[in-house]
Amino acid sequence: MKTALNITLLASALLLALLSSLAPASAAETEVYRWTRDGKKVWETSRERIITEDYSSITYEGLGRQSRNDIIFVLYNNDLYYTAAEKRFEDGEYRAAIPEFKKALEKGRKEWVQWYARLRLGQIYGFLGDAKTALKYYKELNEKYPKNPFYPQVNVSMAEIYIAKGDFAAAQKLLKEITNRRRDFMVCWVEKAQVMLGNIYLFKRDFKAAERYFKSIEPRLTYKDLKMDARFGLGMCLEEKGRMNKDVRSVKAAIKVYENIISQYHPLSLIRAYAYIARCYYNLNEFEKAYWYGLRGGLLFLKEYPGTSAESLFYALKALYALYNAETDADKKKFYGENIILIKRLFRSELFGQKFAVMGLNLK
Repeated sequence: MKTALNITLLASALLLALLSSLAPASAAETEVYRWTRDGKKVWETSRERIITEDYSSITYEGLGRQSRNDIIFVLYNNDLYYTAAEKRFEDGEYRAAIPEFKKALEKGRKEWVQWYARLRLGQIYGFLGDAKTALKYYKELNEKYPKNPFYPQVNVSMAEIYIAKGDFAAAQKLLKEITNRRRDFMVCWVEKAQVMLGNIYLFKRDFKAAERYFKSIEPRLTYKDLKMDARFGLGMCLEEKGRMNKDVRSVKAAIKVYENIISQYHPLSLIRAYAYIARCYYNLNEFEKAYWYGLRGGLLFLKEYPGTSAESLFYALKALYALYNAETDADKKKFYGENIILIKRLFRSELFGQKFAVMGLNLK
């Protein structure tokens, strides 16, 4: 996490709320921190503040009140089976963590263990590409414990699986439950659901509805990352509409949206915007602009964001090939050829294994 709250991190954070019927945990057994909306991470150090503010108010019923303030995370360290499983998870040993979390489900008597182990198993199977088993654990969690504090997060995770499968109706149903019950859930998940609903319009190629929807929600979003996602959604809507209808004005309107994102100087969004502008100019056959935008975005934060940097450099490379193949001047052709070699060298040395780096190395 660099400058703003990343919802992907939210999805894997250790938020564990106590039901009001349970006795508060002692401060010694836990750690507590909060994310503010501008992306700052603040650890709580006062025992009194932790006990009175968090353990008494972060019950499921209290999440609505918390949604207008910071997001509070409670890290539990006091369950033998859960702790062992979580260590495996944090170390990236996902397959080894599966039997550990299953043991925690079987042995753990505390209700939060039952919630959390199912959440983690759903996440792990999702990471491993087993969508069917991931859905099994997610559904079991929300159906067996409808007042678990992860309810909206689980709905979002299931919706992502359904979107990947092309089952947009199932995804919309889950997401609309969150947006329709916005007072019940933390605002981060409500806003995430709103953005995803816009993406469904985009995936269904209902560009008119997508454009209208993104324009309506973007001003009201409060989390910087999600606001950027909505802007990207609008840009991609205009870009794809222009590409399909051969409408140059629509593509150039998308470029304006991406340029606005760059002006906000959010590092990850900035690189992504450069990549998309390069793609737009490539599709408009303006290869010089595509090359320079792709190169600029790809080199800005090469080590910090390798996946997005590879995407930006990929469009720079595609533009270079177009320029190289069309060029008749020997010196310019040599210049383009040398830059093709340099970018491919970056793909091999700095970005090896990244999706767009692999695609770039296959370009001829």
